[in-house]
Amino acid sequence: RDLALINRVDIRRALAEYEVTEQDLRAALAKQYPDIGFGPGYTFDQDDHKITLTLDLPLPLFHSGAAAISSAVAARRVAAAKFNAVQSKALAEIDSNFVRHQTVQTALAAANHAEGEAQRMFEVAQQRAQAGAANHGDLLTAELDFVTRRRLTLEVRRAAIDAITGLENSIEQPIFPTSSLDSVGSAAGQLSESP
Repeated sequence: RDLALINRVDIRRALAEYEVTEQDLRAALAKQYPDIGFGPGYTFDQDDHKITLTLDLPLPLFHSGAAAISSAVAARRVAAAKFNAVQSKALAEIDSNFVRHQTVQTALAAANHAEGEAQRMFEVAQQRAQAGAANHGDLLTAELDFVTRRRLTLEVRRAAIDAITGLENSIEQPIFPTSSLDSVGSAAGQLSESP
C-alpha cells in the first residue's frame, strides 16, 4: 500500500495540484501586506547630476486581498478533497486486488492438490488395467477425472495471473523483478547452435 502511494501517477498528480493551490494561498497571504521598497537612485536632469532616494508603494496601499485569500483557501480545500478521493480510491483498489490475489492463491493450492490426487488415481488405474484388475471404463473414468482436474488447475492459474496483473496495475509497479535474461536473444542463440 505504501509503495502505491509513492508510485501511482494519479496520486502524485493530485498531490502536485494540492501543492500548487498551497503556493497560491501563500502568495495571496503575502500580498495582503504592502510591498514597500526603498532605494537610492541617480538621475541626470538638465545637466545636473542628482542622487535621489526612491520609495515604491502599491496602490491601494492597504488592500488586504481578502477575496484572493478566500479564493485560494477554497481552491486548496477542493484540491485536498480531490487528493483524498483519489487516495481512497487507489487504496480501495489495492486492497480489493490483494484480497483477490490471496483468494486465488488459496484456490490454486487446492486445485494443485486435487490435480495431484487425480493424477495418482489415474496412474493407479493404469497399473490396474495393465495387470488386468480394471476394465477400460475404469481407466477412462480416472483419465477423464485427471484431465478435468488439470483443466481446472489451468483455469485457476490463469485467474492467478490475472490477480497478480490486477495487483501490479493497482500499485503501478511489477511485483516480481524483471528477468535479466534476454529471452529473444537466448532463443535465437539456441536455434543457431542446433545442428
